[in-house]
Amino acid sequence: MQAIAMEEIFKQREVLKKRKETPRKQYMFTFEEGGWNTVWAKSLPGARKAAIAEYKDSPTLNPILDSVHLATKDGLESAMSTFY
Repeated sequence: MQAIAMEEIFKQREVLKKRKETPRKQYMFTFEEGGWNTVWAKSLPGARKAAIAEYKDSPTLNPILDSVHLATKDGLESAMSTFY
């Protein structure tokens, strides 16, 4: 099931690359308390804003803004490997 989700992510990236508008990219980040997640944004500053907005109401999930970076296939696979 995880492999299917990863393939869908990469297919979406390819579709977005073909569009003339600025494509959204997937960014990874970590939380102060541990763990990680991703957001989709057009730029690094946009990804930081999206991470803050996504978890603004959470008292325990605080994104580390300096950890936000463009997601790579290897990075996603490595992070996902902790789930299986």
